[in-house]
Amino acid sequence: MNIVFLDFDGVVNTIQYMENTRSKKKVGFAYPSDGFVNNRTAIEFVNMLCDKIDANIVVSSTWRIHLTVEELRTLLANSGCRTYVLDKTPKLKHPKTRGDEIQQWLDDNKDIVSDFVILDDDSDMAHLSHKLVLVDNILGFHCDTYRDALAMFGMKPFE
Repeated sequence: MNIVFLDFDGVVNTIQYMENTRSKKKVGFAYPSDGFVNNRTAIEFVNMLCDKIDANIVVSSTWRIHLTVEELRTLLANSGCRTYVLDKTPKLKHPKTRGDEIQQWLDDNKDIVSDFVILDDDSDMAHLSHKLVLVDNILGFHCDTYRDALAMFGMKPFE
């Protein structure tokens, strides 16, 4: 099975102009308590990627710390995600990098993983950096990074 390790903030939850209660614009993110992530375009590119490479999602975002897998599934579904959320990475006591948490999940699930890609706006992946698609935290996951992720699987967008 192919896996997409998905960060939220900076990838599918980006700084956007939103209306506040007084109809004034402000810049901000969505938060876990909002029940969704705010970049629907990025979510659609994640859907397209997972469809194309036949992948499930494992959430590597810090949002995973306070939410169950079921809550993460609901949150992403509320945001337009059609891809199955399989799991979330573990919260280690003393990780040096997010890559350590991803590696622990890979070690625990080595029998089911064929290949994987990491979508994140932070480069703290250590020895897994060759599997990272570094996302611009303002743009989020978009057409260029979608193309980069497909290339890791030897694919092109219109094949």
